[in-house]
Amino acid sequence: RLIRYAKDYNSGRFVTVVSNEIFDRLENDESLLGDIPTWNDYTGTWHGKSREETPDKLALINNRALKGRPLLITEHGLCVPRFVGADARRVVEMTYHYDQWAKNKFIIGVIYFSLNDYRTHVGEAGFGRYKSRVHGLSSMWFDKKPSFQVYKGLAAPIYVENLHIRASGKEAQVVLKVKDDLPSYTLRKYTVRWKTVTGMKKLELPDLKPGERYTFEIDGLDPLSRPDVKIFRPTGYLVTEY
Repeated sequence: RLIRYAKDYNSGRFVTVVSNEIFDRLENDESLLGDIPTWNDYTGTWHGKSREETPDKLALINNRALKGRPLLITEHGLCVPRFVGADARRVVEMTYHYDQWAKNKFIIGVIYFSLNDYRTHVGEAGFGRYKSRVHGLSSMWFDKKPSFQVYKGLAAPIYVENLHIRASGKEAQVVLKVKDDLPSYTLRKYTVRWKTVTGMKKLELPDLKPGERYTFEIDGLDPLSRPDVKIFRPTGYLVTEY
């Protein structure tokens, strides 16, 4: 009834039902009623004894529940101090799970939870109005933790695969690679900027499809400094840097 109500209100929008235990309910999971099946993947913390159970759970979900449909990971993260290890463990859990998701083509996207620590009456840290759940890639005041930069790299659709500095030290060859696993989409109007002895230079990239490489030359480099190469979205957001 709720899904029908949402569709009647706006038939052009996707409707999803967030699931915690599709690996247990399988074909009877409520998320299958939505347009995209979902899973809050907390294998190794809230669910299961070890993160190494993730591959088996993904295979079970794919074979018994999805049956050809995609899966959206709607949550993953580490809740501290409920689970020990602090930000160092957050990085380990994050990179392990991301690697497992990227191996499975039926996973169409992931949402990390959460961007920042947040105040909540059920929080395990803090007191009074600052009682909080330490679940984020940044603090409640948006101070970035080391895990922020790690996840930013994982979530970037493109990266610098190689940078070869010429003998003069003033020019370099750069090879970019567009990911073809997770995330995976065509890049349009992305730009590259690099630092020169006189300022910044800019190059607009051609449209790049998943799996493609793009090689180009940069010049004007300072032989006494390391190259500084940045890739930006058309909105001006810094995607990654080298």
